[in-house]
Amino acid sequence: GEAWLRQLARALQPDREAVARVVRAKRCIEEVVALVFPGSRPEYFGSAVNGFETQASDIDCVVCISEEDKERILLAVAAESPMASPTHGPADRRKHRTCIAAAVAELAKAL
Repeated sequence: GEAWLRQLARALQPDREAVARVVRAKRCIEEVVALVFPGSRPEYFGSAVNGFETQASDIDCVVCISEEDKERILLAVAAESPMASPTHGPADRRKHRTCIAAAVAELAKAL
């Protein structure tokens, strides 16, 4: 019963090494975001910040970029594909998705 649940909870808690890995990963994410999108920073959410993490938890974050970075990304995408031009291109939702995909690709290249 209760003893088994306590034992399970202790077994699922991350050890010091797991906590250190999360700290290092967050630091790496922050450095990459600062490099690719100066002035932006990741906002973390989920189990890694609310105290319910386990040894198998991932790190959830979102990066809000400036309007200038969004415009820069959309212009770069438009230069590669005239169909995606911010002035002659797809609807706002499509431009938003294009911008997100390009931003993720920039972050992935930096990693």
